Amino acid sequence: MNLASELRCPICRELLAGVEQGLACTAGHHFDQAQEGYVHLLPGGARGKFPGDSPPMLRARRRFLARGFYAPLAAALNGRVQTHLKYMGHEAGVMAEAGCGEGFYIGAVQQHLARCGLADNWRCWGFDLAKEAVRMAARRHEQVGFFVADTYRPWLFSDAALSVLLTIFAPRNADESARVVRPGGVVLVVLPGTDHLKDMPPPLRPVGIAPGKLEGVVEQFSGMFKLTGQERLVLSLTLDSEALTDLVLMTPSQRHITPAVLADLQGMKIRADFILLAFQRC
Repeated sequence: MNLASELRCPICRELLAGVEQGLACTAGHHFDQAQEGYVHLLPGGARGKFPGDSPPMLRARRRFLARGFYAPLAAALNGRVQTHLKYMGHEAGVMAEAGCGEGFYIGAVQQHLARCGLADNWRCWGFDLAKEAVRMAARRHEQVGFFVADTYRPWLFSDAALSVLLTIFAPRNADESARVVRPGGVVLVVLPGTDHLKDMPPPLRPVGIAPGKLEGVVEQFSGMFKLTGQERLVLSLTLDSEALTDLVLMTPSQRHITPAVLADLQGMKIRADFILLAFQRC
């Protein structure tokens, strides 16, 4: 894990520095690094506004993503990051994913930077409320720093610390994004499109995008950011019964699905519909 000075103490907001077996601030608050390499930075006794993803959801998501079904989305994000870095001339810096889950997307960005020979110049972070998600991410992506934190609480990055921020199917915090992203930096947001998984039978179909959701997100970031890119990515996926089961189990909708319904699942073709938005910090 790359321990760096852009993180602040969740208790007193002083800068955190790497010490033996963890992080500490000058006020004496110490946070142990877990065996897997992550640090728990949610204050003791604090609870998130919403519960994080459960371990079964996370395991299903890892299995599904490992089969490459959403690899084109990861590739599109990598391309956006590379285009932004080239346009802005950023040769070094910090990027992060808020609500990183089990680390698939920030891990893919870090690996892309490594292939481009840029990994030594960039620090990558991911944070999530679910400790099991962060544990899984840290085990898989050792070159990314991970910590447990709540996206709804004040973020633990210093002002203007980030050049790139990813928010993928995760809660958005526009005010904190504006604080931690440097002028000229970019926030990449991924939302489900209007046709996302609509081919699935109603009992399995996740909650669709609410009317006006896209416009609401753009409005949420307006003033502090400028919308510089909007891209729609639609994938046609052929899923066997195992992949379809994992797709159902990896979403909050799984809480309403009975074991009997899962047992009867058959393979099918579906569409995955994504909206990728790029916001540049004013």
